[in-house]
Amino acid sequence: MSENQSSGAVILCIDDDREVRNLLEKILTVAGYTVISAVDGRQGLIEARNNKPDLILLDVMMPGMEGFSVCSQLQADQETAYIPVIFLTALGGEEDRTKAFAVGAVDYLAKPAPKEILLAKVAEQIKTSTHWKKLKKRVVVSDGTSLPAHFSRFKQSLIDQFDPSPDIRDRLAATAPLDIYNICEPMGITQGEMTALMAEFLSLPLISAIDPAKLLLGSIPASFAIQNRVVAMLDEKHGKSFILSNPFDWILQDTLKKYFGLQLDTALHLAEPDQIKALFEQPQELQMLMSAAPEKKPTDIPKEPEEQILQRDVEKGPVVAITNNILSSAVNERA
Repeated sequence: MSENQSSGAVILCIDDDREVRNLLEKILTVAGYTVISAVDGRQGLIEARNNKPDLILLDVMMPGMEGFSVCSQLQADQETAYIPVIFLTALGGEEDRTKAFAVGAVDYLAKPAPKEILLAKVAEQIKTSTHWKKLKKRVVVSDGTSLPAHFSRFKQSLIDQFDPSPDIRDRLAATAPLDIYNICEPMGITQGEMTALMAEFLSLPLISAIDPAKLLLGSIPASFAIQNRVVAMLDEKHGKSFILSNPFDWILQDTLKKYFGLQLDTALHLAEPDQIKALFEQPQELQMLMSAAPEKKPTDIPKEPEEQILQRDVEKGPVVAITNNILSSAVNERA
């Protein structure tokens, strides 16, 4: 990115290390960016809300409030939810990538990041920022009145298969595309069964378990993904593909076409809503595992610093539920 292209872009650097902040400010200022700094997570949240930067560089390990918690709060605030976040971390394992996805980061860099790599990542995510600003302005709530012919045919297929009572038939007839899952309980079926019925009707692949390793980090804003129950993943056959729960959400598909590269040959996969939602939730089982861990005895072998860091992140930071087995195994192996 040239100086003219980067001119005007504002970057917020949140790091408790003064030397790191000074180095980032020097590199980014020379490259033509305007830099704002924050010494901790709480100050960073204030600066982000007040200044609406184009990009945030966020340290993971900070006293008081670590980076995963900061990123979660950024995503929970509609004023800052569409600002891309790049993590700066001394760690670089798959657990950290998965947690970064869960809290909505677009990427992460291992410290110390070479200047060329840092600037390349920043330039890439400044483009993402421009992209997401347009998306945020365009996000609307559908009135659900669009009833294309194949959605009507799907509802008729439900009537033919389940032969519901007249009352349920009337409710099904009045159901809009965005409300298709609301009819599950009256019909006596689960959301998973409804997803499977839609997949069969539309001849779309049904995913029973989402592999977090295949998810594309930062491809879709986390708040948008949660609201619309959609994530992007790497498909070995088709490249970039999408997992969604409601294939009859026309506004969502139109948005995916305009902003996220959905094309006629792009693969779509279906997964039930709760499975996509679970990607962004904290695993209660892992919290219980940590709280139930026995106290350290004097004869216990001291933990390495990275293990202490990992345990603290697990206890405080929001992580995806599907990482439970991975992290539980790590805890057991190091007990």
